[in-house]
Amino acid sequence: MSEKGHTVQVQLRTHKPRSSVRLIDNNELEFAFPAIGKDCILRMNFQRTLRVPDDEVNNLPPGLDRFELEHVEDYEGRIPQKWLEHGGLMLPMYQAEAMWISFRSPREYPFAVRIAAGKICAVTGDEWKPGLVNGTRVDGGKEQNLQNYLPVPAQPWIDGFCVEKGVIRQFVAARLGEGQTAEEQLTGKSEFGGIQIQVYPLKKEKRVEERSFSSYQEDFVLCSRSTLKPSEMGLGAGGRIHQEIYKDRREVSDYDTTRSARAYVHLVNSADWSRITGLPMPRKPVSAARLGFLGSITTLKRARFREAIGSPVLNPLK
Repeated sequence: MSEKGHTVQVQLRTHKPRSSVRLIDNNELEFAFPAIGKDCILRMNFQRTLRVPDDEVNNLPPGLDRFELEHVEDYEGRIPQKWLEHGGLMLPMYQAEAMWISFRSPREYPFAVRIAAGKICAVTGDEWKPGLVNGTRVDGGKEQNLQNYLPVPAQPWIDGFCVEKGVIRQFVAARLGEGQTAEEQLTGKSEFGGIQIQVYPLKKEKRVEERSFSSYQEDFVLCSRSTLKPSEMGLGAGGRIHQEIYKDRREVSDYDTTRSARAYVHLVNSADWSRITGLPMPRKPVSAARLGFLGSITTLKRARFREAIGSPVLNPLK
């Protein structure tokens, strides 16, 4: 069994052996691309947070703590066989909980990050297909976003499904098979569940060019945010939150699509967590009413305006 508190290799799928994915200290995933350079590192964690009300558009909820992460291969015989086939990690969620995903690159190296829930793209609402897409198209007289990834580190986090410009629907826990997940609402199937992640680094030569000639200037985001046989789970769409998903100013061709790294994160109902892992039950979710947060939840301060995107495909989610 993998020891906590030590850096361990996670056996996850990668397109090329020149990339790696590791579970490091403090429940954080690290995506590294050593063939590009020692600076080419992305770290990601999953934050517990409050479920916001459904009847209004809310500000960003705080992070309470990080969700626990465990390797699925450590629990063979106690989890569904298809989890072992996918590999990856698992985390516990109460159905009363919500999540946001945090990204950071210690050296500010640029990445294109794809996030899906049940293989539904959280940015566009499309079913998962390989590769990066950017740009827009006109459909019924309305401009529709095609960008299927997040430009990181300009985008420091994502809280949910991007339903329109400046508004997301919060990632909330939902039991797979009851019609509540985004996957089931958009495809009519409850096949995958969980969270799918794919990371593409900026090409090495593009990074050198940007640093040498200052041909690209990142719009730095100044962020302020509070830091406070199991049932299979997926992510549903909860309350609405003010959040911009940024349009990338780079071209898809600027990223190295030959070196992408992938991870699969399975969701476990918290009631099953102790039975599977032998670990203590995660603490019960704290209500917004108890904490008194919702009247003054975090706001964002940004150095300059950047163009945001949204998806009409995700807008009808319940």
